[in-house]
Amino acid sequence: MKNNLYYPAIVLATALCLNPVQLPAVVRLVDNFTTDASLNTALWTTQSSFLNLLAQASTSPGSALLTPTLTFGANGMTMSGVNGTYEIAAVQSLATFAPPFTLTTTVTGIEANGNPFEVFLVSSDLTQWFDLPGNLNTGNGGYHGAWINYSGSGQPLSSLGNLLYPSATTGVPYTIQISVGIDGNAAVSLSSSGTPLASQSGLPVGTGPFYIVLAQREGLPYTIGPNVAIWQNISVTPPGPVITDVSFSGTPANYTLTISGSGFGTLPDGLPFNGDTPYLRIADAAQLGFGEWGYSGDANTLAYQSWSDSQIQVSGFGGQPGDAIALALWNPVSGAGATWGGNVPGISTPQITAVKFSGAGQNLQIVIEGSGFGSAPVALPYRGDLNQFIFNDFRTSCGGGSSLFEAGSKRWGNGAPDSATLNYQSWSDTEIVIAGFAGTYGQACASVQSGDPVTIVVWNSGATTQTGPQTAWGGFVTSSPQITGVQFSGTPSNYNVTVTGSGFGSLPSTLPFYGDTPYLSIADSAQLGHGEWGYSGDANGLTYQSWSDTQIQVSGFGGQPGDAIVLALWNPNSQAGATWGGNIPGGSEPQITSVKFFGAGQNLQIVIDGSGFGNAPVAMPYAGDLNQFLFTDFRTNCTGSSLFEAGGSRWGDGAPDSVTLTYQSWSDTQIVISGFAGTYGQGCATVQSGDPITLRIWNSGDTSQTGPQTAWGGVLSANPFSLNLNVYAGLTVWGQTGKTYEIDYKNSLADTNWTLLTTFVLSNSPSIYFDTNSAYSSQRFYRSVVLP
Repeated sequence: MKNNLYYPAIVLATALCLNPVQLPAVVRLVDNFTTDASLNTALWTTQSSFLNLLAQASTSPGSALLTPTLTFGANGMTMSGVNGTYEIAAVQSLATFAPPFTLTTTVTGIEANGNPFEVFLVSSDLTQWFDLPGNLNTGNGGYHGAWINYSGSGQPLSSLGNLLYPSATTGVPYTIQISVGIDGNAAVSLSSSGTPLASQSGLPVGTGPFYIVLAQREGLPYTIGPNVAIWQNISVTPPGPVITDVSFSGTPANYTLTISGSGFGTLPDGLPFNGDTPYLRIADAAQLGFGEWGYSGDANTLAYQSWSDSQIQVSGFGGQPGDAIALALWNPVSGAGATWGGNVPGISTPQITAVKFSGAGQNLQIVIEGSGFGSAPVALPYRGDLNQFIFNDFRTSCGGGSSLFEAGSKRWGNGAPDSATLNYQSWSDTEIVIAGFAGTYGQACASVQSGDPVTIVVWNSGATTQTGPQTAWGGFVTSSPQITGVQFSGTPSNYNVTVTGSGFGSLPSTLPFYGDTPYLSIADSAQLGHGEWGYSGDANGLTYQSWSDTQIQVSGFGGQPGDAIVLALWNPNSQAGATWGGNIPGGSEPQITSVKFFGAGQNLQIVIDGSGFGNAPVAMPYAGDLNQFLFTDFRTNCTGSSLFEAGGSRWGDGAPDSVTLTYQSWSDTQIVISGFAGTYGQGCATVQSGDPITLRIWNSGDTSQTGPQTAWGGVLSANPFSLNLNVYAGLTVWGQTGKTYEIDYKNSLADTNWTLLTTFVLSNSPSIYFDTNSAYSSQRFYRSVVLP
């Protein structure tokens, strides 16, 4: 189903449930106009008594309400019809929406005399509103620009309000995001293709509920004529909770907790009251088996004093100084959760300073950094349960408990050991490494996803009971994506691309749809300057067929057999990125077999091994740009879809890169880069360990970007030392250029036989050859031999 209106629902389950119990879901709206054939009349209307009232109030004098002319296609819903003075045409949501929620929509003005697009949030009696008109006609003088008006501005609804962004123009896709908090205050942001343009917050609009109106309007513009806009999509979703602080007051065994943050929603029970709810649980690790407070079914109740969107206060918590606390809460409206972990103040305890995630699913790796963990409690690596560790996932509840599942703990004998176990890789006083899940992971509810709220409890390994030294951490799983494979199917100029791996997250759009996103870029090296597909602002759109945490499928990619492809994607939730590089099957191309990194920053050295690179295209060493090489960093976007690009002349498609490379050597089988130059270090041009990057190489004999080429993508993981002859073995070769030489080695001068290492064509004399496969040793000797 491509368009959905969701109403609150409660799923009831007994303590024997095997499937997750979902909390109530907020009313939300999602409509992807790019896949609609016509207006979805289950969601929208173009004529109503409310729209008649809005038409009269939106201008002075009032406007005539017209039925908009709507057409639908791959680009979205095209709206037109307003071409005279004091006219408005609109689509209105059938449902109303109460805060908290976030509205997101993308729209492009095509032709403008007045306001080709306008977004209203308006209560049924017109007393509460937010309005964002886009007056894109530069000939309208002081009326030109994107404006905001709201019920607390002191200006009437008929006013343009206050200028948000003065440079709004036609032909540009604008993403509008409006968030309204439960307190009735709104925040608005305007962006284009991922680039922030303007924002304001703290705008009093009221608590609604609000109709949503997508409109176009003319008052008395300087010029009179048509207005046309294309609406791509719209969504209205609830915000997730975030915990920023938990403080304890009172006395041991009777603490008051104050939880601060945002997105907590409102409790549907009258306050204050003493009891339990399905929206909060506080667990004391020193009291396993009986130390949970406040969650439905707990024997230990709490006095719920207050619950607002930004603060919760409960009292009667029975912890003791130093106890490790794992707290989870869920927004009662949206069902979204958040976690916190820490200690009741008063006693020196172990400390968790950072938790890092990588990989996904059963292979999720967790690195816990801190102090006071002690030495390994068992011989490692170890697969199973330990008393000294607990992992909990609180995405939702399952099996009658407050968590989705628990893993890796013997629980100090309080209940059965966890059937979902952990792979304990290493444990020291300052770091614990978990290398994935085992046991019954993957069965029933036991599966973890990127974005899940989780808690981790650690006891010092010397603890002999659950009351020993302990600490806890709570937060979200934010693992970086990893690409394991990219497959091409279909026909040239119309390929389907299937990307497999993990940690891709979920796309915040209704699928399928045709267009662009800020989360995927596919670039064809044979089409530099016009060969990027699917990224926000690209002229070449893709049909996004599916997007899951482990697989992405898109179609409509216009590459050709043999073209070198660089693909970058970002998890929409964590913004972490990954890259891939390779060739569309079907052509005989150069090959990259390995890429090694040494050093860091401007002195990063890159050694690319492979075949088919050709001879050096210029005399080496050389600092500058080449047509035959391109380095790109995709940590985030700064210039287009990448952070920065270096070392490429780009075959004349755009200016050569201002960040240059120092090309140390180039042979048919190896290229050595010894650092960055030019404008490296300015603006966005800095590289960091862990960055997702791509390399593109053309054979040095190519005369255009369509010649033999290949690409590589991966994560920069540099060794902390520089590559030189004092660290890695090698030799300098002098001889006649153009000749083929073989490099041989042996480990002792007493050896009678030499072992062939490689062959290469000497392009420059002298040239340095590095043996990057073996650390330097006084027992390794080399020779070069010219071949006939």
